[in-house]
Amino acid sequence: MKTALFFSVGLLCLLVQSQAQQICFDDIREHLKSNPSQEGNEFFDLLKGCNYPLFDVKTVDGEVISSGELANKVVVMSFWNIDHKACIDEIPALNQLVEKYKDDDVVFLSFNNNTKSALSKFLSKNQCSFKVVAESQRINDLMMPIEDYPINMIFNRKGKLVYGSIGAMQDADKTIYEELSPLIDYLLIAVF
Repeated sequence: MKTALFFSVGLLCLLVQSQAQQICFDDIREHLKSNPSQEGNEFFDLLKGCNYPLFDVKTVDGEVISSGELANKVVVMSFWNIDHKACIDEIPALNQLVEKYKDDDVVFLSFNNNTKSALSKFLSKNQCSFKVVAESQRINDLMMPIEDYPINMIFNRKGKLVYGSIGAMQDADKTIYEELSPLIDYLLIAVF
């Protein structure tokens, strides 16, 4: 069963690599203006294989993270908001993933548009094991023209997008873990 799952994930990643890209993050807003009917998870098909943009951010804990430091690591990015129940529902599963991969080359980075004070208050009552960036509108502008939270993306060790999802998943506390864990496992051993 596990071998079949790894094989399926591997095929998905190879398919992503082989598809020619029409657009990347720097062009997505313009593309969506001229193609307004393209929404939701559909636009991830256009972005798969694109590198994440260059950025420097500071977490609510004061850690400075540069996109250049993420080289050769699997990167899981989440875009969320403390005012969306679906975002809050995903936190336990994301925390489980952080715990599972704490000794591996995986970085869990989340971007939140709430103010630092509102987010700090939320985090004092809710455990979030991932690195959290507050007031991240600049990053959202670079990457995510859609504000239908939560948004999750996974990038391979070369910084290329291999997975993206928008919106709430049913039973997110289990589904997120079950969907993302096999892909992360595969990306850690993949040689591409």
